[in-house]
Amino acid sequence: NLLLITALFLSVCANGQNIALTAKCSRTAVDLNETFRITFTTNARRGEITPPNFEQFIVVSGPYQSSQTQIINGRVSSNRSLSYDVVAQKKGEFVLPAAFIIVDGKRIESNKLKITVKEGLKKKNNIQQQAEESFNVTILSSKKAVYVGEPIILKFRATLFDPVRNLDIIQSPN
Repeated sequence: NLLLITALFLSVCANGQNIALTAKCSRTAVDLNETFRITFTTNARRGEITPPNFEQFIVVSGPYQSSQTQIINGRVSSNRSLSYDVVAQKKGEFVLPAAFIIVDGKRIESNKLKITVKEGLKKKNNIQQQAEESFNVTILSSKKAVYVGEPIILKFRATLFDPVRNLDIIQSPN
């Protein structure tokens, strides 16, 4: 019995994992008003990832959660991720604070991310600006609130503000 208990204890100790929490960024140098993704990944099976304050950024979507479990030769490993799509509010160099997770009363922090935000693209050239000002698309919906699977009707209204000079280039939709 003592041998069985010792063997069981050693297998549990050998199966223990070093819990880690890492922060990654899709790009560390971004343009102003450019969307990029920040992902926090942990191998802990328990605990909730607490993201840092995104005070220098605007969260445009997220959090997205994903999990992965692998069993290879009886050894179980798992990863969980929490991702956010964000946009920088102003240019400069910013350090995103660490995210954290609490597992078995122990606080584990991620690495900090250094993100450089540049001015971005220069002013649009005159042709691009004219094209954007001379064309507009409006989408009208038959309903404002719908449930999953409910059919709706969308009307697309395209408006060209400049006169058309050559009618041979206009094609009917399929």
